[in-house]
Amino acid sequence: MLKTPVLIYVVDRYDDAALAGPVSYLTTSGKPQEQRLSDILSHLFNHQTHHRGQAHGCCSIATDNEPPTLDLLAFQRGLGAPDLETLI
Repeated sequence: MLKTPVLIYVVDRYDDAALAGPVSYLTTSGKPQEQRLSDILSHLFNHQTHHRGQAHGCCSIATDNEPPTLDLLAFQRGLGAPDLETLI
């Protein structure tokens, strides 16, 4: 069993040449694209932040209260996951 999160385990295996190299793919509309692997990974990590912000906004709207922290640093420091049942 892996002790390291899978995404970190995978990314750690890339060397500098692989990160700088191109990746060819098709968009969801079928258009061919090519980007550096490092740019694709930067987007992946940044996109998670986008969705965390969306979740925070939804909790604010749905409960009319200040939602619990969803900041990554709080979880890295050992804060447990919020009990979402108490928000309703």
